[in-house]
Amino acid sequence: MVQVIRMEKRRTIGYRYLLSEQIGEGAVATIWRAFDLVEDRSVAIKLLKDVLDPEDAARLQMEVAIVARLRHPNIIRFLDQGVTDRGRRYVVMELLEGESLRDRLRSDLVFSIEEGVPILIQMVSALYEAHKANVVHRDVKPENVFLVFRPGCPLVKLLDFGMAKVMGGGGPSLTMSGVLFGTPHYMAPERIRGEEARPASDVYSAAIIAFEMFCARRPFDGKSAEDVMRQHLLGHPPRPCRHIPKKIAGLIQDAMSSRPEHRPTSAQMLAALGAAFPSSSPAIPDEHEDEGDFTTRNEREDEGDFTTRNEREDEGDVTTRNEREDDADAADPDTTG
Repeated sequence: MVQVIRMEKRRTIGYRYLLSEQIGEGAVATIWRAFDLVEDRSVAIKLLKDVLDPEDAARLQMEVAIVARLRHPNIIRFLDQGVTDRGRRYVVMELLEGESLRDRLRSDLVFSIEEGVPILIQMVSALYEAHKANVVHRDVKPENVFLVFRPGCPLVKLLDFGMAKVMGGGGPSLTMSGVLFGTPHYMAPERIRGEEARPASDVYSAAIIAFEMFCARRPFDGKSAEDVMRQHLLGHPPRPCRHIPKKIAGLIQDAMSSRPEHRPTSAQMLAALGAAFPSSSPAIPDEHEDEGDFTTRNEREDEGDFTTRNEREDEGDVTTRNEREDDADAADPDTTG
């Protein structure tokens, strides 16, 4: 880290970006605060480290290609890219002033509903935009959710699409099917089993984050990564805390289903959060997903519509992993956690 700082100190990249200070570091890249001499603005630059692995460079290019498909206020914006005179690839991004959701979780014991739901709505809205573009993030975790300081509710930015994948062969990917990668605490069971990631995998990760925000703990924890993954596979998370409203608690529980087909889609989750807490809804989708129209759990009782386990027991409704699939056992009493 010291060596990198010395080499790049007071250096201009691409005859345009003046580096000022290092503000972050990952496994393969450092993040710098810089000044764009052409546009007269501050920016952030993601710069690959000295030891250049061709796969790292290819992955960064892949991330740029994927983010270019997405235009959304809750997704990080890339502004430029290039290669330094020393052969190191870089990406120029908007500069964000704030903190990661992980930092906020360390400082706050628990989120109130009024604080947490607006953050969740923005995060799920970003996922919905990605899923519409056939992009699966595959690494949704508090470290990749950034809270930009502003009056009132922070602006959420979803970061780091370096592990993302375009479904259906319509875009780049460097990860092979069956290869396990990610953060065990937020990894969906199907990913642990080595199955292909899908939008439902991102929804599962978002539900884990929601649980952690409102309960000040993760639903699955253990002494080792193997222990945590084993709990995901068993599929018996604790119920959300009692102070969470019933509809939101039910939504989180359903989104943590061990069976992907039993989870709401990101569109359904977004609409459900907005219906349960309308004052926090900056971006509820008007359009519907390819699988058919969706409505919120508060709106109807038509067969086949998505509802939480707390509200319906009609045949065809979504049930959680804790419920039986037998008709006689499908009904579960209302719970708040």
